[in-house]
Amino acid sequence: MKKVQTLACSRNVLPAIFATLVLVFSLLPVTQANADSGHFGEAAFGIDVSRVTLASDTDPELNPAGLRLRMSYQVSTYFDVVGHLGFSFTETTESFDDIGVGYFSGLLKGYLPLAGDSAVYGLLGVTAASISQDVRSSMFSEDRAGLSWGFGAEVKLVDRIFLNADFVSYIQSDGLFEDISAVSVGLTFVY
Repeated sequence: MKKVQTLACSRNVLPAIFATLVLVFSLLPVTQANADSGHFGEAAFGIDVSRVTLASDTDPELNPAGLRLRMSYQVSTYFDVVGHLGFSFTETTESFDDIGVGYFSGLLKGYLPLAGDSAVYGLLGVTAASISQDVRSSMFSEDRAGLSWGFGAEVKLVDRIFLNADFVSYIQSDGLFEDISAVSVGLTFVY
């Protein structure tokens, strides 16, 4: 029989993320779509493959593969509001029988357009994450929340489809896993 123990819990994470998104939407003016400005004023979704890093003193090389879904809405000429929902596949290491992470982020994405339908961007927001561990048949989970930041680039492949790549530091805090970050590559579909 497996024993489940909660190491830490952050119960007010989702309301804080929702409040942040409402605040961002209310502060930024919505602009009209401009035919020459990419996908501004429109919604988009994306799917990415990721390499997640779970920095730990016991296992510094913990980098499971994962998937990430993104939803975004252009709220002004140079800003999107973005939601990330991601998870890693479980990985077995010397320290852990199985370990994995799931996360949800609310982010503001600021653009710097480059020549020819491409841009670099920065990300800033908040993330809630849950780390699941199986150590010698005992299940543990740890919930975390914190400030997130990142940067990336995107380039238009064909009409309404973009290739993107980014690095996001989702959470940096004290504890067994002091850093949760990911490098992701994927496609964005504008609708």
